[in-house]
Amino acid sequence: MKIYIGVTAYINPEGIQTPKSVTWEDGSVYEIDRVLSAKERGFEICYRVLMYGREKLLFLGEDGRWFVEAPTQSL
Repeated sequence: MKIYIGVTAYINPEGIQTPKSVTWEDGSVYEIDRVLSAKERGFEICYRVLMYGREKLLFLGEDGRWFVEAPTQSL
């Protein structure tokens, strides 16, 4: 399941976006320490980022909205 989030990003003159911070649904803002990788995944871009010492995955969807995937729960 996709959870849509707010992202502040730097866009360079070539149009490449680099996420700088994330705003969660509750309004909390978290800085991104570093982008570790960015890979195209179909029509989406998957960013592997470091936030407060933890790796997270952020996605830029084909519709231009940013999201994270909700953790799956085991039965």
